[in-house]
Amino acid sequence: MAFGIFGLSLIFVTFREARRAADAGFAANKIAREANENQLRAWVQIHIVQETRMATGTPPSPRFFTKLAFETIGQSPAKNVTYTSWPCIGYEPTETELENWIADREANGFIENIFHGSRSNEDAQIEHSGAVPQKPVIGFMIFAVSYQTVFSDEVRETVRVFRLNDANRPDDLIDFNFPTAGLQLVPWEKYPGHVT
Repeated sequence: MAFGIFGLSLIFVTFREARRAADAGFAANKIAREANENQLRAWVQIHIVQETRMATGTPPSPRFFTKLAFETIGQSPAKNVTYTSWPCIGYEPTETELENWIADREANGFIENIFHGSRSNEDAQIEHSGAVPQKPVIGFMIFAVSYQTVFSDEVRETVRVFRLNDANRPDDLIDFNFPTAGLQLVPWEKYPGHVT
C-alpha cells in the first residue's frame, strides 16, 4: 500500500513537471514568434516633408497645412494604413490624453498599402475646433498613423508629437490669431511619440 501511494505521488509530480516544461516551451515559442515577426514586420515612420503653414480668419480657425510622408522601413508591407493629425493649443498634452485622442479620432486619410522600402506622400489639413486663445500660447501638433502587418490583424501605430515654434518670436509661444511665415515643427523632447 505504501508503494502505491508513493508511486501515485511520483506520477503526479511527473505530470506536474511535464506540464511546467510544456508551458515553458509554449512561452519560449511565443517569444521566438514575436521576435521573428518584429524582424520581418512593417514599421511605419512619419516624416514632415514640407514647411507647415497656418491660415487664420475663416472658421474653423486656425488651420494648418503640411505634407507628410509615411515610409515602411520593415521587411514587409503595411496594410490598411490610416492617418490622423490634430493640434493641441494652449497646454501640454499628457500621454493619457494622447492615447485617448488616438482611439477617438477619425482618420484624416486612408492609404491602402505601403510596400517595403516605399513612401506615400500625403497632404494634411489640420483644423483646430476649440476656442482660439486671444494671446500667444504654446502649441503642439500630433500625427498618428495606424496600420496592420501581414502577420496579424492587430493594429499597430506610430505617433509623433511636435512643438509648434514661430521662428520670428523670441519665446516658445504662437499667436494663433495671425498667420506666420516662420512656423516650425520641432520634435517635442518631453514626449516625442511612440511606436507599437
